[in-house]
This record gives sequence, C-alpha cells and structure tokens, in this order.
Amino acid sequence: MHKTFSFPIHCESPQVKPDSVEVRNVNGEVVIFASINPPDSHAFEAYDVFDKVEIIPSLVKMVEKIKNGGNKKKEIKKWVKEWGLLKGSLTKNEFDQYEMRQSIDSFWREAEKLYDLWNLHKHTVNRDLESIKKHVQKKEKIYDSHTLNTDFIHDEESGTYLFFSESESKVKVAEFFLFSNKDYKAKEIAIWDESEELVTYQYICMHYILNQIEEHVSKGILRHYWLKRDSYQEKDYFKIEPILTFNNLLDALYMQLFILMTENEKKICPVCEHPFTPERKDKKYCSETCYLTAKSRRYRARKNAAM
Repeated sequence: MHKTFSFPIHCESPQVKPDSVEVRNVNGEVVIFASINPPDSHAFEAYDVFDKVEIIPSLVKMVEKIKNGGNKKKEIKKWVKEWGLLKGSLTKNEFDQYEMRQSIDSFWREAEKLYDLWNLHKHTVNRDLESIKKHVQKKEKIYDSHTLNTDFIHDEESGTYLFFSESESKVKVAEFFLFSNKDYKAKEIAIWDESEELVTYQYICMHYILNQIEEHVSKGILRHYWLKRDSYQEKDYFKIEPILTFNNLLDALYMQLFILMTENEKKICPVCEHPFTPERKDKKYCSETCYLTAKSRRYRARKNAAM
C-alpha cells in the first residue's frame, strides 16, 4: 500500500490495464469496451489500486475537463486506457478475447458522484467554508418553543439535517440540504450555534460522505495472508495477517477515500488534488510547484477580468 493510505488492515485491489479501449453503440446505448490480454499470456499490465495515490486526482481532473467543455467520449476513453473501467466483470467475447464493458452513462454517473464526494471532502478538511456552502444549503425557521413538535426535529422523512437551539420561548431550526442528493435522509441531531458554523458544516459533510461510501466499502472481502504460531513456556500464540480485497476499481477508490477520512491530519491540495500532510496548519498547497501554479492562475484570472 502507498504510504498515503495508512490503515490497520492491508488493502489490495489488483487491476489490469486494458490492451485497447473502444466506444461503440450497442442497441442504442453507448458502451465502453476494454479488451484485455489473457492473464496467462504474460502480455498484460497489472497494478494494485492501493499502490497508486494518483488515480482519484486523475479522475477528478478528467471530470473537470469534461465539465469545462472537453469531449466526454475522448476523455473517458483516455482515462480508461490508463486505469480501466470503474465497474464490470471480465468476460470472453465472441472472438474468444477477454474484455470488460460499461456504458458510458454508467461510467460518467459514477465518476461524477465520486468527483462530488471528493470535492466535498476536500473543502471539509481544508476548512473552506465558502466552498462547502456551494454544496450545502441552509434554511432557518423560528418557532415558538411551546408549539414546536419534537417529532418534526427527528423526522427522517423530511430529507433534511435538523439542528436547533433554544432561546427563551423561541426555537431556531436550521435545515440543511445537500444539492447533490436531495433524497438523503436526516439521522443526526446537534445544537445549531452560529459561533460553530464551520464545525456544523464539516459535520454535515463528513456524515454525508460516510453514508455514501459505506455501501462500496462493505464490498471488501476479508481474508488472511498467513497464519503464524509461536510457543513460549507451553503457551501458544497465533497471529494472522488480515487483508481486505476489492474486486472492482470503483469500490477500491471509495475505500481510499474512507481511509483518508480515518486520519485527521491530511488535507487535499486544491491544485493537483493529491492528499498531503501539512507541516504547518495554514499550509494550503502540497508543494512549491502547486503554490506557484495557483499564484499564476490567480494572476491570469485578475488579468482576464480587467480586460
């Protein structure tokens, strides 16, 4: 595992890079076909997802490029050529060749969702409240405390987070909606305090991200590498090396995000999208190169705005 991903259980997800990638229409649906040389041919190129810290950053940049007007088919095809499909199982086609397939709509839907969650995580750990508010909407209501139905506060069918504080006879209720998923149900209650605005938004975002990734993380297969036995003074000591395996690339990438969330120190560089541990709490970029890149971008933006 890459040193960025520090976790008590070793994780692995062996993936094979496609030998060729094609985009074809199948019964009116645009499908990506990733052909792979037979595993026994010694001609395929394999990698372990957890050895690569650059996969999610490259996916984020791919999605951003498409959102900014890039050719969707072209950019997705290029990314799949490098890393493989997000989902799919290895099968043999009619020409007895190994291949994986995924519709381009399915790939884009999964890529865009992971992109949104990564950005939300980035803004949260980077303490970027202004950017967080672009993902989360808050609505406030004032109620008379004696008329407020407490069931309303705990109502999971409202599709909102509900935070409240009491002030004499009035109760201020703050409802939080996530723009990317209006169907998410509220389960957590906390005190809404204006002085703790950042903390409140961070809590909302982290809880939402965890809720979204748990389905993928739960698909890991737990087994062991080896079993070791030691004996001392007629006492036996058994030790195993556990390993958590993920079959498809998408689930492994969600596990990478989950691992990052178990640590408290890492930030996400807003330029290269790579996780890093800052030497100072106010450090925003992972390297001098990214700092200068961001500085150059701000300069060009000001120059263009002045024209």
